[in-house]
Amino acid sequence: MKDRDLHLQSLKNRLLIDKYDLDEELVSQPSEYWKVSDLVAKAINLRDTQKNLIDEVSSEIDASIRAQVLESGEKLTETALKNRVDASPKLMKLRRAYLQLKLEADEYAALKEAYAQRAYVLKDLVSLFTSGYFQTSSVQGTQGSLSDATAEIVKKKQGELRRGKGG
Repeated sequence: MKDRDLHLQSLKNRLLIDKYDLDEELVSQPSEYWKVSDLVAKAINLRDTQKNLIDEVSSEIDASIRAQVLESGEKLTETALKNRVDASPKLMKLRRAYLQLKLEADEYAALKEAYAQRAYVLKDLVSLFTSGYFQTSSVQGTQGSLSDATAEIVKKKQGELRRGKGG
Protein backbone atom coordinates (compact mmCIF):
# COMPACT_ATOMS: atom_id res chain seq x y z
CA MET A 1 0.00 0.00 0.00
CA LYS A 2 1.35 3.43 -0.94
CA ASP A 3 2.10 6.12 1.64
CA ARG A 4 -0.78 8.17 0.25
CA ASP A 5 -3.19 5.27 0.76
CA LEU A 6 -1.97 4.75 4.33
CA HIS A 7 -2.31 8.45 5.07
CA LEU A 8 -5.79 8.55 3.54
CA GLN A 9 -6.82 5.52 5.58
CA SER A 10 -5.53 7.06 8.82
CA LEU A 11 -7.54 10.22 8.08
CA LYS A 12 -10.62 8.09 7.42
CA ASN A 13 -10.08 6.28 10.71
CA ARG A 14 -9.99 9.64 12.54
CA LEU A 15 -13.53 10.31 11.36
CA LEU A 16 -14.74 8.01 14.12
CA ILE A 17 -15.76 9.97 17.19
CA ASP A 18 -15.13 8.86 20.76
CA LYS A 19 -18.30 10.11 22.44
CA TYR A 20 -16.65 9.75 25.84
CA ASP A 21 -13.75 12.03 24.86
CA LEU A 22 -15.69 14.88 23.28
CA ASP A 23 -13.42 17.60 24.65
CA GLU A 24 -10.43 16.13 22.78
CA GLU A 25 -12.52 15.53 19.67
CA LEU A 26 -13.67 19.16 19.68
CA VAL A 27 -10.14 20.48 20.17
CA SER A 28 -8.68 18.37 17.35
CA GLN A 29 -11.49 18.89 14.80
CA PRO A 30 -10.33 22.26 13.36
CA SER A 31 -6.73 21.16 12.82
CA GLU A 32 -7.81 17.86 11.27
CA TYR A 33 -10.23 19.68 8.98
CA TRP A 34 -7.42 22.03 7.97
CA LYS A 35 -5.09 19.10 7.20
CA VAL A 36 -7.69 17.53 4.94
CA SER A 37 -8.49 20.87 3.28
CA ASP A 38 -4.79 21.39 2.59
CA LEU A 39 -4.54 17.92 1.05
CA VAL A 40 -7.55 18.69 -1.16
CA ALA A 41 -5.91 21.90 -2.40
CA LYS A 42 -2.65 20.08 -3.16
CA ALA A 43 -4.42 17.20 -4.91
CA ILE A 44 -6.43 19.63 -7.04
CA ASN A 45 -3.24 21.51 -7.90
CA LEU A 46 -1.54 18.28 -9.04
CA ARG A 47 -4.58 17.30 -11.08
CA ASP A 48 -4.81 20.73 -12.74
CA THR A 49 -1.06 20.77 -13.45
CA GLN A 50 -1.42 17.41 -15.16
CA LYS A 51 -4.34 18.74 -17.22
CA ASN A 52 -2.21 21.68 -18.37
CA LEU A 53 0.59 19.29 -19.31
CA ILE A 54 -1.85 17.25 -21.38
CA ASP A 55 -2.97 20.39 -23.21
CA GLU A 56 0.63 21.44 -23.90
CA VAL A 57 1.71 18.00 -25.12
CA SER A 58 -1.45 17.71 -27.22
CA SER A 59 -0.63 21.03 -28.90
CA GLU A 60 2.96 19.92 -29.56
CA ILE A 61 1.84 16.62 -31.07
CA ASP A 62 -0.76 18.41 -33.17
CA ALA A 63 1.88 20.83 -34.51
CA SER A 64 4.28 17.96 -35.22
CA ILE A 65 1.68 15.95 -37.14
CA ARG A 66 0.63 19.05 -39.11
CA ALA A 67 4.28 19.66 -40.09
CA GLN A 68 4.68 16.02 -41.19
CA VAL A 69 1.47 16.17 -43.22
CA LEU A 70 2.51 19.45 -44.84
CA GLU A 71 5.93 18.05 -45.69
CA SER A 72 4.55 14.85 -47.15
CA GLY A 73 1.72 16.55 -49.02
CA GLU A 74 -0.76 14.16 -47.45
CA LYS A 75 -4.38 15.32 -47.13
CA LEU A 76 -5.73 15.07 -43.61
CA THR A 77 -9.10 16.14 -42.22
CA GLU A 78 -9.33 17.82 -38.82
CA THR A 79 -11.07 14.73 -37.46
CA ALA A 80 -8.28 12.45 -38.70
CA LEU A 81 -5.70 14.82 -37.23
CA LYS A 82 -7.48 14.82 -33.87
CA ASN A 83 -7.64 11.02 -33.94
CA ARG A 84 -3.88 10.79 -34.54
CA VAL A 85 -3.19 13.21 -31.71
CA ASP A 86 -5.50 11.30 -29.35
CA ALA A 87 -3.85 7.99 -30.28
CA SER A 88 -0.41 9.22 -29.26
CA PRO A 89 1.06 6.83 -26.66
CA LYS A 90 2.62 9.76 -24.79
CA LEU A 91 -0.73 11.54 -24.57
CA MET A 92 -2.54 8.37 -23.54
CA LYS A 93 -0.05 7.84 -20.71
CA LEU A 94 -0.52 11.43 -19.53
CA ARG A 95 -4.31 11.00 -19.58
CA ARG A 96 -4.11 7.83 -17.48
CA ALA A 97 -1.99 9.72 -14.94
CA TYR A 98 -4.52 12.57 -15.01
CA LEU A 99 -7.38 10.18 -14.26
CA GLN A 100 -5.47 8.79 -11.27
CA LEU A 101 -4.80 12.32 -9.98
CA LYS A 102 -8.47 13.20 -10.50
CA LEU A 103 -9.51 10.16 -8.47
CA GLU A 104 -7.16 11.16 -5.66
CA ALA A 105 -8.46 14.74 -5.66
CA ASP A 106 -12.04 13.45 -5.56
CA GLU A 107 -11.22 11.11 -2.65
CA TYR A 108 -9.70 13.96 -0.66
CA ALA A 109 -12.67 16.20 -1.49
CA ALA A 110 -15.04 13.51 -0.20
CA LEU A 111 -12.94 13.20 2.94
CA LYS A 112 -13.11 16.97 3.44
CA GLU A 113 -16.88 16.78 3.16
CA ALA A 114 -16.93 13.98 5.74
CA TYR A 115 -14.85 16.09 8.14
CA ALA A 116 -17.29 18.97 7.69
CA GLN A 117 -20.12 16.57 8.54
CA ARG A 118 -18.10 15.37 11.52
CA ALA A 119 -18.14 18.91 12.92
CA TYR A 120 -21.95 18.92 12.87
CA VAL A 121 -22.07 15.50 14.52
CA LEU A 122 -19.71 16.68 17.26
CA LYS A 123 -22.01 19.63 17.93
CA ASP A 124 -25.01 17.30 18.22
CA LEU A 125 -23.11 14.88 20.47
CA VAL A 126 -22.14 17.72 22.79
CA SER A 127 -25.81 18.72 22.98
CA LEU A 128 -26.74 15.13 23.84
CA PHE A 129 -23.99 14.99 26.44
CA THR A 130 -25.03 18.23 28.12
CA SER A 131 -28.65 17.04 28.24
CA GLY A 132 -27.51 13.94 30.16
CA TYR A 133 -28.13 11.49 27.34
CA PHE A 134 -24.95 9.52 28.04
CA GLN A 135 -25.39 9.28 31.82
CA THR A 136 -25.52 5.69 32.98
CA SER A 137 -27.91 6.47 35.83
CA SER A 138 -30.73 7.39 33.44
CA VAL A 139 -30.29 4.07 31.65
CA GLN A 140 -30.06 2.10 34.90
CA GLY A 141 -33.15 3.85 36.23
CA THR A 142 -35.14 2.59 33.27
CA GLN A 143 -33.71 -0.89 33.62
CA GLY A 144 -34.42 -0.86 37.35
CA SER A 145 -38.05 0.09 36.79
CA LEU A 146 -38.35 -2.66 34.23
CA SER A 147 -36.81 -5.20 36.61
CA ASP A 148 -39.16 -4.09 39.40
CA ALA A 149 -42.17 -4.43 37.11
CA THR A 150 -41.03 -7.88 35.96
CA ALA A 151 -40.49 -9.01 39.56
CA GLU A 152 -43.99 -7.78 40.49
CA ILE A 153 -45.56 -9.77 37.63
CA VAL A 154 -43.64 -12.92 38.64
CA LYS A 155 -44.79 -12.55 42.30
CA LYS A 156 -48.37 -12.08 41.19
CA LYS A 157 -48.25 -15.20 38.97
CA GLN A 158 -46.66 -17.23 41.78
CA GLY A 159 -49.44 -16.13 44.16
CA GLU A 160 -52.11 -17.10 41.63
CA LEU A 161 -50.48 -20.50 41.15
CA ARG A 162 -50.33 -21.12 44.92
CA ARG A 163 -53.97 -20.17 45.34
CA GLY A 164 -54.93 -22.35 42.38
CA LYS A 165 -53.06 -25.37 43.81
CA GLY A 166 -54.22 -24.79 47.33
CA GLY A 167 -57.89 -24.30 46.39
